[in-house]
Amino acid sequence: MYKTLMNAIWDSIGLFLSHFVMLAAITLPFIIFLEVFEVYFIESYLMTPFMFNDLSPLLVAHLTIKPFYSIAVIFYIASVIEQPAITITQSWLYGIRYWPVYFVVSLIMNTLIGTGLLFYAIPGIFLFIRFSFTEFHLLLDKQSPFAAIKSSFVNTRKYFLQLSGGFIIIAVIVFYSHAMVNTIFEIQAPEFNFDLLTGILEKDSPVKTQSLSQENLLIKFPPFSLLRSIISIFYNFVIVIFTIFAFRIYCLTKQKN
Repeated sequence: MYKTLMNAIWDSIGLFLSHFVMLAAITLPFIIFLEVFEVYFIESYLMTPFMFNDLSPLLVAHLTIKPFYSIAVIFYIASVIEQPAITITQSWLYGIRYWPVYFVVSLIMNTLIGTGLLFYAIPGIFLFIRFSFTEFHLLLDKQSPFAAIKSSFVNTRKYFLQLSGGFIIIAVIVFYSHAMVNTIFEIQAPEFNFDLLTGILEKDSPVKTQSLSQENLLIKFPPFSLLRSIISIFYNFVIVIFTIFAFRIYCLTKQKN
């Protein structure tokens, strides 16, 4: 199992690096758009004085655009393995074609995983791993949304440890390096105002009636930083490795079947 796991990890990293330019061309236009939208939204809307921060526009933007390039990446990776590799335009056309059904599946999975995370995180992590083949069954095997979810839940059972180990190792590498880069360049992360939240939840709290000010934001964002945005864009691109790793394990299941 260990050998299979490490081979899949190194193979995923190697595939990512060898197709770095194409993967960047497929994903970065949309990742950059989302980053620019997020910066604009934060600077022009969230930094205005009001009590409750409405993040729904950001959520809608991500739920709408991320499926598009995620589909494109999956079809491109599959074409690289099976040959011939598709073009950037072809991958985007797949994104348009399969966006509706992928959006539905994403909504279902995100809801279930998000609910699971509320229960001490473990159920959500468990579901995240068991759902990791869903998009491949949906797009490549042409299964219906619920059939794809069911197939993923069944087929990940034997590979649960490999998937868990791979996701943990990749997550440690990616997110630890991200944290180190932020530390080196002294880039601030958004801060959650727990004192304000506590005051809001308390009955008859003076926080509910005090005048609104910049200090009363539930989520406090640091000032705009071009470097922070560049780093964010890069790491949002790098997490494509998670999809590639899951696909490599998925390919193992297809070979044994």
